[in-house]
Amino acid sequence: MTLAYLLPSNRPEKLKTQIIALQNGLMRSGDTVEISNAPGMTNAMRLAFANVKADIVRNCADDDDYCLPGSTKAIEIMEADPTIGVMVTGGVKSNRKPVCVPIGAHYGASLNTVAQYGACGSGLFMRSEAVRKHGLLDYDGRLIDNFIVLKAIASGLRVVFCRLDTYRHHMSLAGMTDREYAEFQREKKALRSAFGIWGVPRRSHEAPPRWDGALA
Repeated sequence: MTLAYLLPSNRPEKLKTQIIALQNGLMRSGDTVEISNAPGMTNAMRLAFANVKADIVRNCADDDDYCLPGSTKAIEIMEADPTIGVMVTGGVKSNRKPVCVPIGAHYGASLNTVAQYGACGSGLFMRSEAVRKHGLLDYDGRLIDNFIVLKAIASGLRVVFCRLDTYRHHMSLAGMTDREYAEFQREKKALRSAFGIWGVPRRSHEAPPRWDGALA
C-alpha cells in the first residue's frame, strides 16, 4: 500500500521544510506529497486529494506541523487490518497538551466519543476509497478534522484511535481574536448538532501519554 501526504500550504518557506522532513524521515517507495496552495484549508485539501493515487492519505493539517516516525507504524497497522476506514493517532499540540485517548474509551464506537476526545487533523489517516465514497472532505470550515471522523462513523466506517505518537501540531487557535474564537465555538456547536450530538461529557485525554500502539 502507498501513502499520500495532503499538504495545504501558502507559505513556500514552511512548505520546503516540511517536504524535506517527510522525504528524509518517513516516505517509503511509492509514497507522495500532494500540495495545494489554494486559499482555504478545506478547499486546499480537496484539491490536493484530487491528485491522489495512493491507497491511504495522511492529513498534514498545517505546514507548521511535524510528522513523526510513528506514522510509518500507523500505515503498517492499516495495511494489516483492512476493516479500518479511518484511523486517528496521538501526538502533542504546541501548547504541550498530549492527545492520547485512554484505553477502554472505545473511540469511534459512537459519535459522542469524537465530541468527547476530539480528532486532531494532524493525526488522521484515511483510506482514499472511503474519502471518495463517503464525501469525507465535503465540508467548509475550521473543523474539517472533526467532520471527517464524524462523517466516517455516520457512514458506517470503522473508525479507531491508535495510541501512537505521530505529530507535533501547531495550534492555530492561539492567534484568534475573541470574535474569531466565538465563531469557532458556534461552528463546533452547529457541527455537533448536525450529527445529533448532545450532552457531551467533559474531555478526558490520558496524561501522561503512553504510546504503546494499542487501539483505544
